[in-house]
Amino acid sequence: MPDSLTFVSVLAVVFFAVAVAAFYFAFFLLAKYRQALAVDREQAEKIKDLALGMDNAFDTIFITDETGEFVYVNKAFKKNTGFAGSEVVGQKSESVNLWGGMDPVIFYEKLADEAVENGPVFSGIFKNKKKNGDEYIAETKIVKISGSRPLLFVAVERDITESYELDKAKASFVSLAAHQLRTPLSIIRWHTDLLRGGSYGEISNKQRNVIEKIEATNNRLADTISLMLNISRLEMRNVRVKSELIDIESFVREVVGAYKNSANERGIMLKVQVNQSLEKLATDKGLLRLIMENLLENAIKYTPSKGLVSVGVVRDDENKCVTLQVKDTGCGIPDVEKDKIFSKGFRASNAMAVSVNGTGLGLYLVKHILELLGGEIDFYSAVGQGTVIEVRLPCVIENNERAQISADLHEH
Repeated sequence: MPDSLTFVSVLAVVFFAVAVAAFYFAFFLLAKYRQALAVDREQAEKIKDLALGMDNAFDTIFITDETGEFVYVNKAFKKNTGFAGSEVVGQKSESVNLWGGMDPVIFYEKLADEAVENGPVFSGIFKNKKKNGDEYIAETKIVKISGSRPLLFVAVERDITESYELDKAKASFVSLAAHQLRTPLSIIRWHTDLLRGGSYGEISNKQRNVIEKIEATNNRLADTISLMLNISRLEMRNVRVKSELIDIESFVREVVGAYKNSANERGIMLKVQVNQSLEKLATDKGLLRLIMENLLENAIKYTPSKGLVSVGVVRDDENKCVTLQVKDTGCGIPDVEKDKIFSKGFRASNAMAVSVNGTGLGLYLVKHILELLGGEIDFYSAVGQGTVIEVRLPCVIENNERAQISADLHEH
């Protein structure tokens, strides 16, 4: 009998302990449920506020999954494109039935890959079509939603057709004006050559000096026109990148060699140092030449007599790039003006005191070219000590198949 009482007592204690544990576990689950419910409500409120904000936006906003399928569009989508949400959700962005489809399917596949790999923000300019058939130019920013499962992307699209057409008209005018100016410049150059060569009779030393000044001014104007044309094409994305293998050492020495006379005339020492381990680089030879020419011209122009301009090229295996460095002992750039160095038309205040000639377009052009080549640019400068410009180019550059392209920058 005592044994059976002991067994019952133990059983009762165990039962009581299990009951208490079950109670606390249930209480714990209830607390967690309430906590999760509160979080869900909070998230729901945030999503509700977000959706309300997107629906009241003037810009077209939509959400797609990683396959490019639409899962949400805001109210402005219908107003701006003519397509209702019911016509879009569930469709793929490259569908020929939608505002997309202006580019081949492979373009949208590459776009999706790039957005996935390079996020969190991707931006681009696209040609789209409205439901009524009207075409328009759209500037689109795509944001990857980190941690979302499935992976989602929020895109904001703005119609920039009007500003795009204005820029196009401006670029066309600049191009036309530049081409029209080239003819009289060529005639001036031809006649100055004849004058200097004695075709119109013997000339005095004084007359020869005047002719040389005319030639210098004519050449400077021709260079400015070429620069304007190049910038116009870059701004309109009217450039094709033609990648080819080049021997970087011989190429750099060739370009620098063309400036030795100019440097010598100004009493400037010009040095080149190329890393011997460099192999051939795959890039656009013509565009790289434009980069180097603009950097060298700036360095020589703003370096005083007995100064030094050095060009160095090294391979950076860690960052998988080739670094081109142009260093001078010129006037340098004031600290308060450094943030404007790549702005269109910018010239440092002390640089204008050194040379009245200059457009302020060289570094602006260089930066735009590097964006095409997938490169980067950086600089270090101190007033009275000089400037170092560093250009980094990827070791391999792939052709951009989706660029809006129709002309070669370096062929004009």
